[in-house]
Amino acid sequence: MRVLISDYKEQMEADYSLTIHKLKELLPDCEVVVEPYGTKTFFSELEKADGMITAFLLVEEDLLLKAPKLKCISQNSAGYSNVDLKALEKHSVALCHIREYCTREVAEHAISLMLALNHNLKKYDESVQSNVWSYQIAPAERTINHKTLAIFGFGKIGRQTASLAQALGMQVLAVDPYVSKEDAAQCKVDLCDNEEALKKADIIINHMALRSEERRVGKECVCEC
Repeated sequence: MRVLISDYKEQMEADYSLTIHKLKELLPDCEVVVEPYGTKTFFSELEKADGMITAFLLVEEDLLLKAPKLKCISQNSAGYSNVDLKALEKHSVALCHIREYCTREVAEHAISLMLALNHNLKKYDESVQSNVWSYQIAPAERTINHKTLAIFGFGKIGRQTASLAQALGMQVLAVDPYVSKEDAAQCKVDLCDNEEALKKADIIINHMALRSEERRVGKECVCEC
């Protein structure tokens, strides 16, 4: 078996030794090749690959036509919006992805950005860089516990973000057509539609999965994620 590890050059990791070590543990006889997309030898390596590990490569019909031996793609991420599932089915290529990956990290990052905006940290940083030290340089904001947060997309990451926001004393709304009111209530979150969320929320965090309906900006959905 031959496994190709590949991504766009700018997304390639500096060291794949751990990945290769784990592959060798599970498949002792496999040959592992690390080759960034765009090199002169990428497609020749792809042509010989039985399996491929990637996170960002756009996997569509054109690429699969150049991978006649490919049996499986392991997506080194939670999402797989960059993969054409119909094309995979047509070419009988299986897809694996990481079901639990950076949930807490993404939620914490979203909360960090929210707090930074609420406290005008960017404005203060700019003023300090200009040698201006004044707490009046930016408008005073109410503490976060007085505000309402609307989370669009109430999956694993959305629920983790809600938990962190609730710990800060915020009221949390959720917008997600795939979640029941009972399910939201168990998380102590009020489920609502787009219009209600936009009326009530002081802050909006978007954790929606990328689907075709989410691309319709200004129509059924609020924004593209």
